[in-house]
Amino acid sequence: MEGERDYQEELENETLAPSETVASNPRKRKPMESRSNVWDHYQKIRDEQGNLIKGKCKYCSKELSANTSRNGTSNLHKHLKSCKLFNVEGRQIKLACQGNKDSGNASLTSWTFDKNLAREKYIKMIIVDELPFKFGEGAGFKEFMTTVQPMFQIPSRWTVARDCYGMYALKRNDLKGSLREPTQRLCLTTNTWTSNQRINYMCLTAQFIDKDWKLHKRILNFCPIHSHKGKSIAMAIEDCLVDWGITRVLSITVDNATSNDVALQKLKERVGNWETSVLNGENLHLRCVAHILNLIVKDGLGVFDKSISKVRNAVKYVRLSPAREFMFMECAKFERIETNKALILDVDTRWNSTYEMLDVAEKYERAFSRYDTQDLRYKKNLKLDNVDGRPTSEDWITVRKFAKFLKFFYDLTVKISGTSYVTSNIFLHEIYAVHAILNEWTYGSNDQMYVIGNEMLGKFNKYWGDPTEMNNLLFIAVILDPRHKLQFVVYMLKHMYGEEVGGSMGKSLEGTLNKMFNEYKSKMATNKKEMKLERKEGKKMLAKCIHLNC
Repeated sequence: MEGERDYQEELENETLAPSETVASNPRKRKPMESRSNVWDHYQKIRDEQGNLIKGKCKYCSKELSANTSRNGTSNLHKHLKSCKLFNVEGRQIKLACQGNKDSGNASLTSWTFDKNLAREKYIKMIIVDELPFKFGEGAGFKEFMTTVQPMFQIPSRWTVARDCYGMYALKRNDLKGSLREPTQRLCLTTNTWTSNQRINYMCLTAQFIDKDWKLHKRILNFCPIHSHKGKSIAMAIEDCLVDWGITRVLSITVDNATSNDVALQKLKERVGNWETSVLNGENLHLRCVAHILNLIVKDGLGVFDKSISKVRNAVKYVRLSPAREFMFMECAKFERIETNKALILDVDTRWNSTYEMLDVAEKYERAFSRYDTQDLRYKKNLKLDNVDGRPTSEDWITVRKFAKFLKFFYDLTVKISGTSYVTSNIFLHEIYAVHAILNEWTYGSNDQMYVIGNEMLGKFNKYWGDPTEMNNLLFIAVILDPRHKLQFVVYMLKHMYGEEVGGSMGKSLEGTLNKMFNEYKSKMATNKKEMKLERKEGKKMLAKCIHLNC
């Protein structure tokens, strides 16, 4: 009887609350409290007997099994890592400072760690900064990232290579879609050269204005070609356009090599067959204005060649060793020359670098004279065929004159070579300015400048002497500029080429404008009709789908 009574008391104690059970039966162990921090984020769900069976997430309200003997808390921890409404590092939103504090452009913004975004930015850093794929495998960078963000898993070089190609494919597809818009017109630029390994390369660049009126520049292709012949260049450009699905080309800018003339003649036929070019490709071939300026200036370099060579040799001698440069700068200090620019050695084939060299060197004339007395080997090394190769005072006068002469063309080249702004509407102004200054030198009293002006004017007339041989887009771009209009262009043409030539050219441009307007008008009307037909077909398909669903 006593055994049965004890057994009944135990059954009664099991149905009581935990506090009552312990009070009525001191021998039973006190239940342990939950020690895991995970319960700070879950609401406990118990059954009728008070046993813990589930945990409810406080953020997304998802219920997970949480029986202490069967499930444990592993699945609860796992859910927190994937819960979108929970911040693993704490519920409080973190603030980050974006921008430059020194410039005053800094701003506070909320921040949470996103591993996918961090991976994307890491790949972009590798591409933009031209870093090797194994950059992240360095011990120093790993230690740095462990300190900054230990949650970021640095990808291997193989993963980086795959991600770089994946990003390229994604950007390429996005660009393809934007270039296939029916109203999009592209202006292409191409150039070819030969590497040290005797391999011929071609680069094709596209400039276009998007629907938001923003100017873009994109490299479409960089590839090896068989030769620099016109046929090979035309085939390479055509293959690239077909690959990108580009048919609407407004112009192709090339330098003045004969092979490019052949290439553009062939491309005119191909693009004309696509029936998408403006005026059947009449204005497709556009000569590079910067390249023509380069050819004009080179014809004037020969007059000053002796003085330029002397200055070049002097600069080359000083820059040959750090000791000579140090001695030369000490001479400049003694002469109190106030400039922070260092001596520049030019490239013989690039006149703009020659201008930069002369512009800096002429400021150090007194330093060169003092250096002559300090370095005994200076005179000996610059002596060539028993002729003194040191620049004299007359050479420095010539250099200053020539640097002033080159500055006009240097600034002009920089202005028309910009890629972040539209330059087509300023070409005609610069051509007019070059024509005016060359005429001034030709009819001036200075014999030396007369020789230079006469040489350069001959090259100018070869490319821009006959306006009928020039691309009409150079004039039309100025006409469409609301600051100038047609009357201004006709005035410039008459002033440059005479009343008869300028007047006939003005009438020709007016006719070309009318033809372009009518062609664009008809094409836009066709596009509107196609869009209306597509809308009608779409409505019909939608009506059919609704009917079938009903």
